[in-house]
Amino acid sequence: MTVDAATVSPPALRCRRSVCVKRIDVVVALLLITVGAAANTVHGATARIAYRSGFDTLDPARARNVLTQAVAGTLFDQLYTYDYLARPVVLRPLAASGMPRISADGREITVTLKSGIHFTPHASFGNRARELTADDFIYSLKRFVDPSIRSPTGSLFSGRIEGLDDLAIAATKGSGRLDYDAKVAGLVALDRYTLQIRLTRPDPTFVYLLANPGMSIVPREVVEAEGEAFGQHPVGSGPYVVREFKPGTRVVLERNPAYHPVLWEDVATSGTNAPLWAAALRGRPFPLLDQVELVAIPEASTGLLALERGEIDVLHAPTAALDGATLDPRVAKAGFTLVRGTPPRLAFISFNMQDPQIGGSSPAAIALRRALAMAIDDDDYIHGLQDGSASPPRFLIPPGIGGHDPAYRYPVRFDPAGANALLDRFGYRKGRDGYRQRPDGTALRLTLTVGTGSAQRQWSEFLQRSFDRVGIRVGFDAVAPAELSSRTATCHYQMKRGGWIFDWPDGSNLMLAFYGQATGTVTVSCMRDREFDALYERLVVAPLGKDRERLYRRMLERLDVLAPIRLLPTPDDMYLVAPNIRGLVIHPAFGDNFAVFPYLDVTPRSK
Repeated sequence: MTVDAATVSPPALRCRRSVCVKRIDVVVALLLITVGAAANTVHGATARIAYRSGFDTLDPARARNVLTQAVAGTLFDQLYTYDYLARPVVLRPLAASGMPRISADGREITVTLKSGIHFTPHASFGNRARELTADDFIYSLKRFVDPSIRSPTGSLFSGRIEGLDDLAIAATKGSGRLDYDAKVAGLVALDRYTLQIRLTRPDPTFVYLLANPGMSIVPREVVEAEGEAFGQHPVGSGPYVVREFKPGTRVVLERNPAYHPVLWEDVATSGTNAPLWAAALRGRPFPLLDQVELVAIPEASTGLLALERGEIDVLHAPTAALDGATLDPRVAKAGFTLVRGTPPRLAFISFNMQDPQIGGSSPAAIALRRALAMAIDDDDYIHGLQDGSASPPRFLIPPGIGGHDPAYRYPVRFDPAGANALLDRFGYRKGRDGYRQRPDGTALRLTLTVGTGSAQRQWSEFLQRSFDRVGIRVGFDAVAPAELSSRTATCHYQMKRGGWIFDWPDGSNLMLAFYGQATGTVTVSCMRDREFDALYERLVVAPLGKDRERLYRRMLERLDVLAPIRLLPTPDDMYLVAPNIRGLVIHPAFGDNFAVFPYLDVTPRSK
């Protein structure tokens, strides 16, 4: 899934090195003064988690980012989930009674649901609970292609299920309302608990979508009764129910007392490499927490103060609490821990491959994009914009994601001398003003579309310095997030910063972003390349194994040649955790690890 510039922006709290040291001293002093009171607070089975932004909806089909989708997903059941501890990742049944049965041709998937799973009571059920069935799954999946919902993740199912696209087209050409009662050849309830999915082609990664929190099972009666307000008044069968929801600021979730029996070991395998605390959780009912409070705290410094006062338990590690990439020793001494790991996401600059100046596959256009990429100093970016908490980019497909090749290295490195020589070679000569012209002698002026805010201005200044090194004039167009999303979808930009969060743990998810037919949906660079498209079409039907690995290698080589993006350093996920919280691990298949709160445990704080 693409993410906008705000999602991949550096943390809000920035400082120069000398000033930052003083700020750390002040914040740590405050922390040490107040930590005594915080240490005496016993939260019981409640965890309080701070997010940088709030949630506007808890409807998974309408969620506009991975985090919202994941949090909303805890209110509902999915057929499968990912084992919390197993590496590499493996699927575990959740609402399904066992693993899916896949036909010999790879196109038919049959899933049997557990009996006795119930949606919580609602007036549309006569104020009683109602059992979840295979028809509920079919209804829920149809919602993703309903044109009136405009689901941000609907493209994940495009072209994959027999008859589903036809249903969406009929709605678009007709009244605009989806006929939920219409039969879809690829979605059949064989009986009350048995579901059959028929794909348009073999797809070995489709089963991962069945574990996506966006693919939550919702009750039709409640959705139709509540309308668009369903996102504020969700009713599901998942581990949590909503106690309080203030859109944009606060969500309080409580354990669902009627949640179907799931034990810790059903969803987290405590193998030989598991942490020591995991063994003690065997036999505990899942989820572990009785209550979760989610609060929006945009400012990092405010979040740190809330943590030290005992008002929250987990937040993204603010730079004021760090000494480089590690936890400041005095903060660690106060009892807080730093949980760190490689996230399943990328950050990059995207070049519009359809733009007449910077796009195309001619040698001159490729040289221009490559020179721009070589003008960026990763070390300057890491220390100036990420406060030293990131590493230079090495992989297009991160570790833990299918298709990752540990031998692959991203080929672009900071080399302004080489970039200038490359531009000279391909006719981008400098004019009297010191800035380069196009090979035909006309002025070369590029535009980077950015968001608004101080962090975006700092980012723009960084790129201005970068491109001045190679004599390329660049302007900046600051637009609101909605406008930025619109321009991305319609390919009306030259350069922009963006990112990618993996919707399933396989590199085909990212490769889709460069596939020509995905332009206008999940596209990254508006790329249309016959060679790459042909490789992608072979990849999506290839079984897991050596043939698939060879296809990935060729696709990565093609992307390296075309240079449609410039990877940027992506900081590790780093969370500051209170002493009474255990169980937070970085998961390669969870887009935002703050959504793993069902797996967290709370222990009394030592006095």
